[in-house]
Amino acid sequence: MCFFFQLSSTLTEQGLRYDGQRSAESWNLGQWESFATSLAMACCHTLSLTRKRKLIGHPVDRAMFRAANAKLLEVNGATAVVKTGDGMQVNVLRRFDFDHNRMTQSVVVRLPEGRLVAIVKGSGENIHGICRLATIPESYFDFMEAQARKGVYQIAVGIKDLPPHTDVSKLTRDEIESDIEFSGMLNFSNHIRENTGDVIRELDEANIQSIMLTGDSLFTGIHVARECGLLGKRQTVIIAYLKDGKVLWTAEDVDSISRPEVDDLNIVDDAIAMTGETWQFMLATDPEYARKVAPFIHVYGRCSPHDKVSVVDTFVNLGFKTVMCGDGGNDCGALKAAHVGVALSDSDASIVAPFTSLEKDIGSVLTVLKEGRASLASTIAVFTFIVMYGVISSYCQVISYIMDASFSDWMWVYVDGVQTICFSLTLPLALPALKLSKSRPTPSIASRQTGASIVGMILICFAFAGISLWVLSGEDWYKCRKWNADAIAADEVLAVLTVLVLVRCRWKFFFS
Repeated sequence: MCFFFQLSSTLTEQGLRYDGQRSAESWNLGQWESFATSLAMACCHTLSLTRKRKLIGHPVDRAMFRAANAKLLEVNGATAVVKTGDGMQVNVLRRFDFDHNRMTQSVVVRLPEGRLVAIVKGSGENIHGICRLATIPESYFDFMEAQARKGVYQIAVGIKDLPPHTDVSKLTRDEIESDIEFSGMLNFSNHIRENTGDVIRELDEANIQSIMLTGDSLFTGIHVARECGLLGKRQTVIIAYLKDGKVLWTAEDVDSISRPEVDDLNIVDDAIAMTGETWQFMLATDPEYARKVAPFIHVYGRCSPHDKVSVVDTFVNLGFKTVMCGDGGNDCGALKAAHVGVALSDSDASIVAPFTSLEKDIGSVLTVLKEGRASLASTIAVFTFIVMYGVISSYCQVISYIMDASFSDWMWVYVDGVQTICFSLTLPLALPALKLSKSRPTPSIASRQTGASIVGMILICFAFAGISLWVLSGEDWYKCRKWNADAIAADEVLAVLTVLVLVRCRWKFFFS
């Protein structure tokens, strides 16, 4: 069994904290603001307002907007009016939602002096691909990797001027998000939840594997995985990445290694991390190796919604029971593909997922698993109880009829009414265990465990009845030595009935 976790707002707290920016104009000077990056923070988003003027939208956009000290004056569909932190009023003429495949978001704005500007923000890798190379600093990727290894959530920003009289409504997204000038990086931090480590630890102790699926940087994912215990402190992380149509392998302290063989990997000491792009390439070019190595991959970074679905589907086909926990629209496919989906938000994910956490707490995944196990165990217990009740009652009936001894009406009411109904109604009320166990309830009523339980209890009751009747026949006051109904006195009838009642009660006692 394995659990898949989205990173942001699932393993980490909801919302981000703005830590500053690094503009292209002063790249080598450290944290420094610029007009372009500040404008992007105020305008490049799809935030909206409720009737009570409450700001709603993606947590990243909200954190960025508040850090810019901007105000959203008006929203009308794809257009908006924004007042920046320095008091400038900007008209947003067109807004494109964040595309999880492109990993970019863009807007077109008109400044007070009439200047028409396109602003694009997104992942560092994708913004690099659409920027003019002359505007990219030499240490671009080195800075990105260094910050990601510290767990910093990064957003790259680009900007370009458009002709003032451009018909914005006819612009395509490809035209807007191309040939832009790199403006800078926005840095955010996101701390893990207080109980994330406890949840991962309890899943690990129950022999349940935890896997991270995130659209964030691979190195950010590795950092958070270390921090929350998804990766062991002494666990060696092997990183796979795609370059020039080949999958290259590195370790944390080694620049280049050969492709690890599955037989040489240890599930306790070794862990693999790769991007969604690398996984898709590996699955397409060497599917057999990809499926064999999949259980050793603990972190998937820069995953698109399709990548997440692909990973979950692979584990389902490998025979794993899967649970997906996510919070955003990019998790919808994976939430639906997994056997169980748990949403920690009120967004589209809550519509697709079978379970939605009202508390938005990662501990809800443990509650779902515990309640699921309790429901399964209770259902099988009720089934087992009804089967054993019928068989053992029939056995006791045969003995009573042979000896011409029968229960009174009130005895039937007590045995078949009070006892049976009470057991049938109270068994499903069993509470889940306080802590997950490595042992799991049987998944089928036709399993060996269920069959052995039923047959074993029936044999115990048969033996108990036989021994009880044999001991009864050895008593001096019990005169009947044969199965002859006419020879049984009243007290002997009472003794036989007592044995039969004890047999019924005994198996119920054992069962309970």
